[in-house]
Amino acid sequence: MRIKRIVIFVLLLCLHVSFFSSAEVLKGEEKFETYSYEDIVGSVGYITLSSNSNVRHISTTYIIHQDKKYSYIASSYVTSSSGYVKKAHFGNTNLDIELVGADETIDLAVFKFDRSLYDAPVLKMASSSYLRNGEYIFYVGLVGTDLNNANVNVPVFSKEQTFVSKTDVVYCKNKYLYDCTNLMLIDSELSSFSQGGPIFNAYGYVVGMVSMYNPVSDLENGDELYHGTLSNDINVFLNRILKHDLSRADLGLYIDRIEDLSIEKQKHLKLNINRGTIITAVKNNASLSGIGTDYVITKINGKRVETLSELVSEMYKYNERTIIKVTARKTNGSTETYYIKG
Repeated sequence: MRIKRIVIFVLLLCLHVSFFSSAEVLKGEEKFETYSYEDIVGSVGYITLSSNSNVRHISTTYIIHQDKKYSYIASSYVTSSSGYVKKAHFGNTNLDIELVGADETIDLAVFKFDRSLYDAPVLKMASSSYLRNGEYIFYVGLVGTDLNNANVNVPVFSKEQTFVSKTDVVYCKNKYLYDCTNLMLIDSELSSFSQGGPIFNAYGYVVGMVSMYNPVSDLENGDELYHGTLSNDINVFLNRILKHDLSRADLGLYIDRIEDLSIEKQKHLKLNINRGTIITAVKNNASLSGIGTDYVITKINGKRVETLSELVSEMYKYNERTIIKVTARKTNGSTETYYIKG
């Protein structure tokens, strides 16, 4: 029995090492860069969000781009307090960092620091389409303390083959997991301090990052569901930053992904689509237009938008105070166009 246990342990260790060193590529797939254990440790650190010297939050972050002078790091904790973030910690190295830009819609903040002070591998992102239904992913968090105890392997359940956010926890607990719309479970002991870590698929490609936007907690079991920011969305925002083009119109709407709604909520709204963006609240100038909650946005200035990423990308084409034509499907099934000042 002892020999059998040793053999099993060695096999598991070999699997663990192979993931970090030379991940295999499926036949016919485009080959993306994979990363060693040391690369991940070097590229991933954490930042502290502080005001008046009081630490309010610790968020995992990682290096996503470098130019001749700066390294750029991504984090998920995007609020009006993002400007208070002044320090990043990579191993024993403490760095002064500067907020470059943030977008609350996709829950992403990007900071930069002088790369001459700390030079590390960039975790380049593959397409988020490489995150497959039912596939196990690897997520890194809490690197500032003990990386070995901060790694989480979790299955991805997604009918749309994308990694997206919350669903009805109670519903998922009472049904088979594959009935859940979109789900990723993170150990609750880790999640409080580990938002923002990179997500790897089974082949070692970075396909997104964990964020803390709209967590849904199952208080009875201590599990938490967290939103995932897709690598495609991260790249769109990063390209805007590098072009110094972050201005965009604000519709004055709180929106959510349809696929993030519980199945019961979708049935209640009689939605016959499982992708798109739905309005959860109306504020500012949008309230004057007549647009309402639970309406599904279908077009922006005549351009069809089917995903949150497409909607955000479209809004970057327009400046503040621009009149935006928003076409939406109302709760009675009819479609109407509204004019909103951005």
